[in-house]
Amino acid sequence: MGIILSLILMAVGAILTWGVNSSGGSINIDVVDLRTVRPMDVEAIARSVQKTNRAVVLEEGWEVCGMGAQVVDFIQRECFDDLDAPVLRVHQEDVPMPYAKNLERAAKPDAGKILVTSKEYPVVVDVLVFKKDFLQKNPKIVKATVDSFFEALDMIKREPDKAYELMGSVVKQPGDAFAKSAAYIAWQDRAANKAYYAKDHKQFVDFAVRVLKSTRVIEKEPKAEEMVDLRFQ
Repeated sequence: MGIILSLILMAVGAILTWGVNSSGGSINIDVVDLRTVRPMDVEAIARSVQKTNRAVVLEEGWEVCGMGAQVVDFIQRECFDDLDAPVLRVHQEDVPMPYAKNLERAAKPDAGKILVTSKEYPVVVDVLVFKKDFLQKNPKIVKATVDSFFEALDMIKREPDKAYELMGSVVKQPGDAFAKSAAYIAWQDRAANKAYYAKDHKQFVDFAVRVLKSTRVIEKEPKAEEMVDLRFQ
């Protein structure tokens, strides 16, 4: 099902559309569109937070002294017992509104910022990248590299103390300190990796491409199936 949250909107036009359509299928959103802030429809906000237990407040304005702070204040005070996580805010960057169109787009909230903020948890991504010609010329090396990656994950299950000691040494942390950080990490073994690429990868890439195109970071659309080689799973 993914994450379920309340999205409190104080926005119009494009940002409103981004807010409603920002989940990409990975987040289930209960939208509260506040048409007025005085009086503020606090009953609607409370009902939504009671259903979802999480909230993201979206506004097309600055963080400091923004109306979103008033909404967050209400939720934290009056809906505290319903919250499973801190209330999050998505807002304009803390800069004067630029004149150049590309800088204006960068300053305003967009679908990418909304999605990343809504995810709300730390993400550690290990990606093995090889050029296509290297894959074709060195399949044994690629397979050995992939196998060693999953063998390392198996070691975490078998010998967690030793594994955390080794990984902690890379970042100059003792094993027990690294283990505390690792408590927030969801390790994906070979089976989970196969499940992700079978079901979720294309959906994620398609949404990421839409976000990157809407913000004009890219012009050409890559295809999800052309970005991965699953022979070595």
